[in-house]
Parts: sequence; C-alpha cells; structure tokens
Amino acid sequence: AGIAELVAEAPDPALLDPRTRGAARLGRLLGGAPLRAARRAEVALQGRIGAFLRSYDVILTPTTAAP
Repeated sequence: AGIAELVAEAPDPALLDPRTRGAARLGRLLGGAPLRAARRAEVALQGRIGAFLRSYDVILTPTTAAP
C-alpha cells in the first residue's frame, strides 16, 4: 500500500503530521500510470546506485538539515 492508502486507514487522519498528510496528497495525485512508470524505473536506478556504492566502504552523510 502507498502512503495515501495508509493515511486513509488511519483512525483520525487530521491528527497526522502535516508533512505526512502532504505526502499522502501527492500520493493520491501521482498514483496510477505515473506511479507505475516510476516503479518500473526504480529497478534500473537501484542497480545503478548499487553499482556506484559497491566501491565504497563508508558513506558519510549529515544528520541534520542545518547546523
């Protein structure tokens, strides 16, 4: 299930975080054919990213958006 379906099943969606509700709205708007196309492309992208990351032992990323 996508986020739109999960939010629809919530006992009270109004209590969810605004970002979660926004993501669910996008999920409803971008479902169907665009979502299926993105999921098909995801498989190829996962392979490319995996091939790139195989050459690294450690990936350092920031843990906060701002200092």
